[in-house]
Amino acid sequence: MTRPKIQNICDFCGKEIAIDAQEYSVQFSQKGAGEGLFVKEKGKKKADMCHACLLEVGKTGYKFEWVTLKKNDETGKWVPVEDE
Repeated sequence: MTRPKIQNICDFCGKEIAIDAQEYSVQFSQKGAGEGLFVKEKGKKKADMCHACLLEVGKTGYKFEWVTLKKNDETGKWVPVEDE
């Protein structure tokens, strides 16, 4: 028996993300915590983001740098996929 998939809620706009829609996750860290310090959000669950909110972030000037990763079956590590 399989569990039914539950719709995620966008943590930015609060709307449900359709099960078949493109979805993103975001991890937070804090800037300016002090010299030699790095502060990141401790939770293992990342914030969910819908496609519309991702597009809004892009409109504000943030430049995405996407990289496609594939799991290496021998090492178990995620490695970048070479562009063809």
